Amino acid sequence: MDIKEIIEAVARCYDTSVSDILSSSRDEKTITARHVAIYLAHTCLPMSLREIAKAFNRTHATILFAERKVRERMSEDDVFRSEVEQLRRKIEVAEQPKIGETTSKACDARRKWLSNSSRQSPVRLGPVSSTGLGFPCLHRLTTTARRGSR
Repeated sequence: MDIKEIIEAVARCYDTSVSDILSSSRDEKTITARHVAIYLAHTCLPMSLREIAKAFNRTHATILFAERKVRERMSEDDVFRSEVEQLRRKIEVAEQPKIGETTSKACDARRKWLSNSSRQSPVRLGPVSSTGLGFPCLHRLTTTARRGSR
């Protein structure tokens, strides 16, 4: 799944258009949809803040702000949190390999992205996230320096 598909899924969920999410509209419904799309893109895709900002025609600071706002609202509003988690599960289901395939395709794609990025430290895939959803987009990227192991 790519960022366009995430934006489309969020637009369907919030009954808005992709062009509204990408616009500079200040309508509350559009802002919420935009923030959720940014949050999901940042948490589920191996993209840098600059890449996400470029896709949304925003600055990286705006991306950080949007993600923080979604996290804050999720901690305060159980209904909103369940909406966002439901969207995340839909995205993950779309990403999951077909029967007989392995998740190595997702891991290979992530490794390719990492090798093309300008990261200085060696990076490896960490364990699946403790959220229990267990899908590769939730893998944590960890540096060997932080872990202290090879």
